[in-house]
Amino acid sequence: VFSYMLAGLAIIASSTMAQSSLFDQNKDIGFLFNLDKPEMIDDILNTYLQDLSLLRSHQNNSLMAGRNKYNWEIESATYISVLQKVIKD
Repeated sequence: VFSYMLAGLAIIASSTMAQSSLFDQNKDIGFLFNLDKPEMIDDILNTYLQDLSLLRSHQNNSLMAGRNKYNWEIESATYISVLQKVIKD
């Protein structure tokens, strides 16, 4: 998902716990759909087709979140910190 965000894509994701958490932390990057209702994907795509400004807004918000929160330079610091803690213990 983070690579898609860094590519500036609006995100359409299933409403799993992890992806729901991502959307809670990053408003307006796209839409979640219920796995039990795959027809929601069709509705989401039609929404984007009918409202290109919404699509562009979600794309931009996704890109900004990717650049500011989920890029490797930022995530690597967290990753290294966890590894160092594991090695010490």
